[in-house]
Amino acid sequence: MLASKPHNVAFAWFGVIAVVVFSICWICAAAIDTTWVFGENTLSDLGASDSDAKMYFNYGCCMVTAICLAIFGFATTTYSKSRSASAAGITLIIAAVFLFLIGLFTKDVGTGDLHKTLACLMGFFMFLAVCLYAGAFWNNGHEAFAAVPVIVILALIVIFATQNLATFEAWSAVGAIPFMVVATTDLILTKPKAKI
Repeated sequence: MLASKPHNVAFAWFGVIAVVVFSICWICAAAIDTTWVFGENTLSDLGASDSDAKMYFNYGCCMVTAICLAIFGFATTTYSKSRSASAAGITLIIAAVFLFLIGLFTKDVGTGDLHKTLACLMGFFMFLAVCLYAGAFWNNGHEAFAAVPVIVILALIVIFATQNLATFEAWSAVGAIPFMVVATTDLILTKPKAKI
């Protein structure tokens, strides 16, 4: 990957912040709402909880995480001269917008149809971003980095085919964590105006 400016490292840390915020807020929300069960309830159930779990999920897991992901996607697009990486960054920004909206229009707003639509769009663009990042890593000679999103995608396909929606959704969120760690590492290791 090629970087055009030296600030890529500072912006890359927003990927780490997104992972940390999402993980901590998810753990806190699940701990507060003791009725929520991994694999039995969807993540959106936390956002419509009768407890304070909804604050952690909607503001932390959705809104703050979305802002961090959008900044990270912007950094990927701005500091990379690779077209595949730029496309991945733009797609991640779009996914982040839908994630933010999921926190605003929760499952219990209206009939819940808008929330479901936003969740499907976020999932689609996040999946597309993961695929594009995998291609960008491969094109830039980072085959080891490319292996992580490929493994995540293959694992999620198996889970989707064999498990219920709630299980698939929860494991998708878990799978996004190693992907973001690799994407962040890639951007951090990118040297300004030097191919790595």
